Amino acid sequence: MASISISIPLSKIISQYGVKKYTKIAIWGLILGLVLSAVANSHALFLLSRVIQGINCAILYFSIYMMIVLEMPEDKTGRTLGIVGSSGYIGMTIAPSIAGFISYYLSWRFAFLFVVPLLAFQLVLVHYIYDEWKTEKRPIDNIGSLLYVLVIIFLVYGLSNVVSNGFIYLVIFAVLLISFLFYEHSREYPIYNLHLLKNLKYAIGNYSSMGGYFVTFIAAYILSLHLQIVMGIDSRTTGLLLLITPVLMVFAAPYAGRLSDKHDPRIISAVAMVFITSAMVMFVFLKELPLYLIVIGIALQGLGHGLFSSPNNRYVLTSVDVEDLPDASSFLSSIKEIGKLLCTAVFNVICVIYVGNVEIETNVSGLIQSSRTMMIVCVAICLSSIILLLISKYLFERDENMEVIEVLRRFLPDKVLEFYRNEIS
Repeated sequence: MASISISIPLSKIISQYGVKKYTKIAIWGLILGLVLSAVANSHALFLLSRVIQGINCAILYFSIYMMIVLEMPEDKTGRTLGIVGSSGYIGMTIAPSIAGFISYYLSWRFAFLFVVPLLAFQLVLVHYIYDEWKTEKRPIDNIGSLLYVLVIIFLVYGLSNVVSNGFIYLVIFAVLLISFLFYEHSREYPIYNLHLLKNLKYAIGNYSSMGGYFVTFIAAYILSLHLQIVMGIDSRTTGLLLLITPVLMVFAAPYAGRLSDKHDPRIISAVAMVFITSAMVMFVFLKELPLYLIVIGIALQGLGHGLFSSPNNRYVLTSVDVEDLPDASSFLSSIKEIGKLLCTAVFNVICVIYVGNVEIETNVSGLIQSSRTMMIVCVAICLSSIILLLISKYLFERDENMEVIEVLRRFLPDKVLEFYRNEIS
């Protein structure tokens, strides 16, 4: 919640006063948050330490994108984003295992302290970066920042509690969102440039990113439940099987980044989403699948998301002007997290319908039906992302791509295509 809500307001400050300087501050802040978590003797102090970590992680997410897009040559941007994406997947892959090992043999407190030396080394590396990146200084919209933070907080809390009293918070979120949009529309220097959402390439790229994380996150969660509860596989073996996805992401992401430097990232993202869609179609029939086909599905998902993330990031970040890069990069980080929250909220509602207010282990048939319904939702989101990416490719090509047009004609009436031609003209 802290990371998502503060990312866009902080991006305005960081981009104007120095990306490198605030990267150093964020690393020190993250070290402080980790040490506080390790020594916390109350719930309040522990939650405070997590808020500190979330805020400083938001700065680091933003600064990484800023450094790459502003510093690297255009023909190497995709490759570099692929390396960064691969590094992130390595972190996601090894962190749970290392933290579990440390917690088991020492204490969960040492799992936080383990990261501190890594951050200290990162401080040394940042010290040897001699460049600084700044954008033009403009007034900071304090009221808009506050409204944005409140909008995200009520959205996150509402989605996290959607099956209990979350509806009330979502209503408050809707009221705040309308207020935020009206207020920002009248500002000369808004906290977020709403005109970016009129950029179809930008909007489609962010939707696809949200969809990719929506699908990948909930698929791993459902597979964990299915393998352990339905198939009776122990947690250790389940963990090893699910490890296939991030491992394949690690190898696929750099390759996808290099491809996006040579070919249209929209096509690469769409092809990658086809792999993910294939996995989701398989998981619709999860109950009927033998273990080896489930493993193939897990591999397809990992390969697809590894190929998808880097080109799609490049597509989003290079579809805006340089002055809008702070907004674009911070919003991209936020939309991924919102995708994770949204999929959890949808699955919670589906489980309430099919499983009911009982422990999930006591209603295995309800869990199976919930998983099947959620996978159908995932297939729909994947297909919509593929179609939108192809539409984007068609709309913004100077020369008409007849192969893409033939694909689009299967989904859109000729009148719609003619309307888009006129709009672009």
